[in-house]
Amino acid sequence: EINAPAFGGQTQLQPAEEVKKRVERYGALSETLLSMVVVGCYWGNKETTRLWADSLQRIANLAEGGGGYEYLLKLRRYPALLMMYGAGLAAIAAGNFSTFAAIVTQPKAKDDQHKDQPICSVVYPIAVLERDIGTLLPGLERRHTPVSDLLYTNMREPLRQFLPRDEDYQDVFDRFEYLLGLVHADLNRWQVKNGWGGPVGCFAWRGRHFHQEGRTSKKIDEEIAADGEDWPLLKAGLFGGSLERLKTAKSNFDGFINGIPFY
Repeated sequence: EINAPAFGGQTQLQPAEEVKKRVERYGALSETLLSMVVVGCYWGNKETTRLWADSLQRIANLAEGGGGYEYLLKLRRYPALLMMYGAGLAAIAAGNFSTFAAIVTQPKAKDDQHKDQPICSVVYPIAVLERDIGTLLPGLERRHTPVSDLLYTNMREPLRQFLPRDEDYQDVFDRFEYLLGLVHADLNRWQVKNGWGGPVGCFAWRGRHFHQEGRTSKKIDEEIAADGEDWPLLKAGLFGGSLERLKTAKSNFDGFINGIPFY
């Protein structure tokens, strides 16, 4: 279904209409599999994680879309973004960190040079819908992170059975997006003025607007200080299993986030 010609790079509608139509259609087509992935990654184990990672890799690598508008060609990975978020959120909610590590690194997706990369390096909100395109969607016109905000809303119901309290859902969502950005920064080592760049979600501006700046980051700092080399994501194989590499990546990623102006 998501390989259908209707999702190619051509359109006769204005960008705002086309993006809205496609996002809604992708959401409808993904609903059943998304529910399965959420349940599977919440209750699953190492044996079943391979199934979800393989499914995610297949969805992230569609047939060539031909020519057309770049924003529509990028949008073709929206179903993969939905699945990665659903899987990752469920894994974080369950404290299943080996599943989280597998979901964001084992599936491979082609980058702009047609090379295989870990999915978290290629599929993330602004890589699928750039901010200027995301703000075309209804209700997101003035958002700092419109695609992240859209996912925050759309993932609420699939996760409700595991996270009935809105406060818990927000905490899990912010933690997932922070860790996604941190792993991305470590794998890509993007050296920029304020640190190593990575995807930034609504946790970044939410903290500043509600006087909780760095709350998610500080919680993770406390966990790393307490657990050391036994911190679950290190034991799951991320950051090469190195505590020093983790600390370096985190320090640089935090510097990058703190340097982003939100007005």
